[in-house]
Amino acid sequence: MKNTFLLLCILGLFGCAQKGGLYSWGNYEAQTYNYFKGESPEAQVLALEKQMNDAKAKGQNLPPGFHAHLALLYEKTGKPNEMHAMFEAEKKLYPESSTYINNILNGFKDLK
Repeated sequence: MKNTFLLLCILGLFGCAQKGGLYSWGNYEAQTYNYFKGESPEAQVLALEKQMNDAKAKGQNLPPGFHAHLALLYEKTGKPNEMHAMFEAEKKLYPESSTYINNILNGFKDLK
């Protein structure tokens, strides 16, 4: 019994220490923080586009909300076509977000 518990603890530690993870977070969390601090949307777009390209080159998945966040930055920088493309990418990758994304898009109907 004691050995089984020890084995489970060790396996749990190895599972927590696993490299890579499910998503490529990169500096996404820092960029989200910078958004709320008022950093230039153009600088944030460049950073997130770089992260997106790096993740794609490595075959990694981007986390939920990444494409939607980039879409809002595209709207702020006057790029409605890119905004719509990123919102559609978010819906395709995370279908559970479709209702929320559609509600956001309804607010941007004049930008199509």
